[in-house]
Amino acid sequence: MNTIYSKKINVLLVLLAVILFSFEGVGQTITGKVTDELGSPLIGATVYLKTNTSIGVITDVDGAYSLDLSNLSLPVNQPFPVLVFSYSGFKTAYIKVLEETEINVTLEEGIALEEVVVTARKKKEDLQDVPISITSLSAEDLTRRDIVDVQDIVINTPSFTLDNFGGTKVRPAIRGLGSENTSPGQDFSTGVFLDGIYMSTNGMASVDIFDIERVEVLKGPQGTVWGKNVIGGGINFIPAKPDFENSSKITLGMGNFGFRNYGGYVNFQSSDKVAHRLAANLQYNDGFAENLTTGDRVNDLNRESFRYSLLANATDDLTIDFTFDMTTDETNGKNVEVFSDPNNNPGYEYLVNTYSYPELGRRVEFNDSNEGARREMFGFRLGLDYDLGEDMRLTSVTGYRRVEDSYLDTYNQFSTEQFLEAALATESSLTSIGIGDETEAYQFSTELKLEGQSDIVNWATGLFYSREDQDQTFFLPVNVYNPVFNADSTEVIDAALSALDITYDPKSVADDFGVFAKADVSLTDALTLGAGLRYNYNEKEFTSNRVINGAEIFAAEASDSWDQVTWRASLNYKISEDKMIYASGATGFKPGGFGPIQNSEAVVEAALDNEITTSYELGAKIGFLENKARLNVAAFTTDYEGLQTIIIQGATAITQNIESATIQGVEAELVGVIGKSLYAEARYAFIDTDVDGFGGEDNLRLLRVPEHDVTFNLRYQRRLGAQSGLVEFGGTYSYRSEVFDSPLNIDTERRRPFGLLDGYMSWESSDFDWTVRVWAKNIGDVAYSLNSFGGQGSHSAVVGNPRTFGITVSRYFN
Repeated sequence: MNTIYSKKINVLLVLLAVILFSFEGVGQTITGKVTDELGSPLIGATVYLKTNTSIGVITDVDGAYSLDLSNLSLPVNQPFPVLVFSYSGFKTAYIKVLEETEINVTLEEGIALEEVVVTARKKKEDLQDVPISITSLSAEDLTRRDIVDVQDIVINTPSFTLDNFGGTKVRPAIRGLGSENTSPGQDFSTGVFLDGIYMSTNGMASVDIFDIERVEVLKGPQGTVWGKNVIGGGINFIPAKPDFENSSKITLGMGNFGFRNYGGYVNFQSSDKVAHRLAANLQYNDGFAENLTTGDRVNDLNRESFRYSLLANATDDLTIDFTFDMTTDETNGKNVEVFSDPNNNPGYEYLVNTYSYPELGRRVEFNDSNEGARREMFGFRLGLDYDLGEDMRLTSVTGYRRVEDSYLDTYNQFSTEQFLEAALATESSLTSIGIGDETEAYQFSTELKLEGQSDIVNWATGLFYSREDQDQTFFLPVNVYNPVFNADSTEVIDAALSALDITYDPKSVADDFGVFAKADVSLTDALTLGAGLRYNYNEKEFTSNRVINGAEIFAAEASDSWDQVTWRASLNYKISEDKMIYASGATGFKPGGFGPIQNSEAVVEAALDNEITTSYELGAKIGFLENKARLNVAAFTTDYEGLQTIIIQGATAITQNIESATIQGVEAELVGVIGKSLYAEARYAFIDTDVDGFGGEDNLRLLRVPEHDVTFNLRYQRRLGAQSGLVEFGGTYSYRSEVFDSPLNIDTERRRPFGLLDGYMSWESSDFDWTVRVWAKNIGDVAYSLNSFGGQGSHSAVVGNPRTFGITVSRYFN
């Protein structure tokens, strides 16, 4: 081994546990002033390095700045650093630094399309240069649209769907590729990542959105780039990192339904080489529905989240990035309404007509079950970045997470007394089915990657390992309400409840190992070929039992392993500086597993097969009108084999592989600036799915996939004057066509189409110290379903939030 490399690797191993180091920077320092077109200084303008946003400063009261460009690591194809000058209400300027030491910049007032930086391929790149279909939401987008929950991202991202159940758990899907897994023994088809760390359970995947720098939704298989192989795509939440400027922010919000939000961050440096960031977010509301039996509010929120981050420039070559976060939340359960009776069960017809409403929207319950959800979660991330010299870099990312959560949903809004009343009044039987669990899980993962570049090749190779340990008790309570007849069975004299308490206790330990390699080769100045391979090995040890009314029916124990080689290839052609076309193909692999919700020991112990996808995509990313407009479009097709799914019918549950499915569609994104002050954005996805071989049925739609998915955004911005600040008005409209929550596409698990309108008004002070926002969501107060469940003659729906509005005030300190 090269002696220099050997010494550097030894230093890396010694310094893994070290946080505080010193170094002395040398290099070019750039100074200057940032002004408007009238020559007035722009106070608080940001100046930062395009390839490393952590290297940046804020202009002072004279519009002056000083930026130290020491120890830069630039791509080979960019021999000169590029500085970015931005200021709210003005067009961003990009200035190449040659040999100057003083750069004065005049910014033009108005809106321009900003460069969107993403890390879809584990490095910072312009979105328009990446041959992958991506939706990226910046910190500014999240604030403007008041995105505080994962469900808000769904509304703003066509092709991305999210089944929210239990109050604290989610099941994500991209382009129809999702998962039914709510229990141990199965992996996600679409992955959720927090700063690159895979979230292995439904509870972990419900990420609290606060102090976030960017959210990226990546579409299609991602196995050759991301450590964990996901076949549908991934959504990555990237928290804000510490920087070497002392700053802080306090945010206070309040609104209807008792909404309160308290949050903010403190960013400080303990030395010129170590920076820290503390962030917190506390969200509460009193509930969007009322339980008239218990007097409690339902669909409430009590969530508290904290995050600590550290960034240390340990040596000239080593950077340490550490984060610890924790979240606790609790709710009285979701707002559930029974709003139709397609099977004409007279008992449910009586309940709906007497206590409910034929359509969604009444927002009252009578349920006397112990519904609700709670969650406690924490985790850490340790990232190490070591510059080996000669354009090579070694990085590692290690994460640990632990979660304890529980929930119970009965998917009806009626009390025991009301069920008995209906059985007696209609002389018919009724059945209610609940679903819930108690889960304790932890995961450990680590990824080591070596990457390098030359004049024509960027390459990376790496190893990934994770262990996921999940222990769960799954509840399936079934209540049957029957009329009671007299001795000669001629007259109904009463009604009685018989309970069937079914539980499963699945436990799973899974080890996942992967090795991957990729390269991007510049065949010409305009043509780039990308290729990647991944080998994945997964092993699971699994146990589960079935208990009915306290009696164990069976106890199963099984283990198995799965492995697969997957590939990815892309060819992209740069027509001009702002126009690119690309073609890509990829295979995806999700390992098999075990279905805990089964009715016999033999079926539990029979392992599920792999899920395999083969995807192809053609796309174009086109800028035009002198950077005033941008069009991104992609057409895709995916062959899907072995979808693992669950169907629950009464007290019977089946987990099995679907024979095959085909997914094809088109996605388009058009953004543009109209004049100086108006920004417009339209996103659309058309997805056609065809499923064969499940339950003896063919030509089914994949569950939870809308055929049409549309989002429109408008934003108007105007500066009131040099000392009067900036005002902004904006709105978002989203529409989704109908979806099914049942793989059999039964009508009692169909969500109807709906459209939502959100809006806001904001004012920002001229020194950017104060921001005031007035916002409203679901302005039309549309009643829509987040999840549906078909039972014995009823259609239950988890109802989305009603019209909400409020005001948020933020104060920045520098």
